[in-house]
Amino acid sequence: MKRLLILFFSTCYFVANAQVLTVSNAFTIASSSLETLQQISCAALGKDAFISLNKTKGAQLGTSTYVLEKYNMDLTIAFSIPLSVGVEEDYKELHVLNNELYLFSEIHDMLNKKKALKVYRFNLSTGALLGDKIIHEQKVNPWLVAMAKGASKESFEQAVSSALPYNFNTPLEYQYSLEFSPDKKIILVYTYDYSQKTLVAETVILDAALNVLQTGNVSIDNNFVNYGIFVNNRQELHILNCDKMGRIVLVRFDLATRDIVFLDVQGSISKREGLRLCFLNDDEIYVANITVTNKKFSGIMYSKFNFNERIVEKLNFYDLSDGIKQTSAAIRSASKTFSGEENWMNYQITNFYLNEYEKIILVLEKKDIESIGYVYESGSVNDIKNWQEKLGKVHAESVVLYAFNKKDELLWENYFAKNQVNDISGGITSSSYTMHVSDEGKVRMLYASSDNATGVYNQLKYVEWDELSGNKVKEISLENIEGLTLLRNYSLWWENKLFLVGKKGLLGKKTYANLYDLSSK
Repeated sequence: MKRLLILFFSTCYFVANAQVLTVSNAFTIASSSLETLQQISCAALGKDAFISLNKTKGAQLGTSTYVLEKYNMDLTIAFSIPLSVGVEEDYKELHVLNNELYLFSEIHDMLNKKKALKVYRFNLSTGALLGDKIIHEQKVNPWLVAMAKGASKESFEQAVSSALPYNFNTPLEYQYSLEFSPDKKIILVYTYDYSQKTLVAETVILDAALNVLQTGNVSIDNNFVNYGIFVNNRQELHILNCDKMGRIVLVRFDLATRDIVFLDVQGSISKREGLRLCFLNDDEIYVANITVTNKKFSGIMYSKFNFNERIVEKLNFYDLSDGIKQTSAAIRSASKTFSGEENWMNYQITNFYLNEYEKIILVLEKKDIESIGYVYESGSVNDIKNWQEKLGKVHAESVVLYAFNKKDELLWENYFAKNQVNDISGGITSSSYTMHVSDEGKVRMLYASSDNATGVYNQLKYVEWDELSGNKVKEISLENIEGLTLLRNYSLWWENKLFLVGKKGLLGKKTYANLYDLSSK
């Protein structure tokens, strides 16, 4: 592949008060103990309203109370519905489907060793509860260790949760995963059974009205790590696996006919980690990954799988460039924010954008956990032995961005330095970032920062790149009179608006909602 080296050491950007705070109101989140597993806690209702699930009371253990609220774009409340769950239940994801609001919830009954996924249905206009349904339930048997047994990939959020009180977040063996088909008309629910000699995922396929279409078990082959199961618009499952030698296998499995199609990319000297999948259509699928040499990020790769032709249509490798390394070294040496040189460890793909023209944007972020007697590795798999309470800190550091065209040519690459550190009890609820690629070709990022000696996040940073050139055109601090700490899961992007929620201090109970106009120049 022809490689285009673009050095982004020249950080030319405009610093101006461009994004205008239009509304700021007190918000109803009032608990300092917010779950650290990745959750979907708010959802847009077109351009005129949004829904938010706000925790009002509850510590790491015990009953928690919430309000389910609908907001207009002036941040006035259209409805507010009180909810309550015991320690054995965790709200998981909020989705708008079939002209209703669905709230998916994980039940982890540790006393009776049972798990279940439940969904609550609400009226979008009034918030009235329309009903609830158990999608799946299963007995949880003891974890079984077996030689060469397949494994599930550990996410960073799971690594954080393993250090917290065991029943605060949903425990590992009780967790469920949700995936949606590209057209959002098919829902896939699956959960791993770690008690068998072979790792098995129990799956349920539903339509948008929550009617069960298919059920069945999926086995994860020995010596492979499973990076997830995905579904296309035809209800065909796609099982994404990788082994220790870097062999990537994407398996298409039809639950109804039991037909199986294997496509694979052979292994290499470098390890392949952090696999992410995007559908181009029902038959053409992209898989991206990072390459790791001696535990250090050494490059990125993506593959195009064509199930219609039953071939891996293309592979594209791109090594970590000297330009990115030089940019990183220069920024880190000139800033007191960083200590020492970049070690390039624990970078992970955090965003994978693919459009209909097969343009790709990959975003990587460095994440780490600092704890005595524990070493975090981004390539780790889920292991129940790691679920022990421990003290520590979470680091969410620099970001690397890449853009490629359909011909697999590098359009641009960029390195953005940041350094966020907080107690492990907060996970990345306030650190890391949230990102949006607009229809107008703007790559936007929002993250929390600090300008004080204590390191408490009190700034809201907004960065914008031009999608075509990769040039950074804005890097500003959003107006933040209250000195709020960003609650990352409570942020929504529109083409010209940004909604976010922040709290006073990392463990504060006072929260505010801000709405910004992004159309200002």
